[in-house]
Amino acid sequence: MSLYQVDKLLFALFNYLELQENYKQNPAEVLKRYDLQDSELEALRDLDGNPIFANVELVAGILFDALEMAVVDEFRQLQAAQSRIGVRH
Repeated sequence: MSLYQVDKLLFALFNYLELQENYKQNPAEVLKRYDLQDSELEALRDLDGNPIFANVELVAGILFDALEMAVVDEFRQLQAAQSRIGVRH
């Protein structure tokens, strides 16, 4: 996950009125300026047309869930790789 990029985007949206207006007009254009993964892009675009800065709790929840799933998946992959080479847990 590119949590830094998500954080950077959210900071910019909360602090720069011009970026907020650009996001309202064309969110895809604003989102492509950041190095976001597909799951993050989907979470940030799937807000039923509501501006992101009016849905902070919703966005934070969606992104936290996506981040948690990615971390758990990476941990499971690491465990599997360790098992293949004989590392005991």
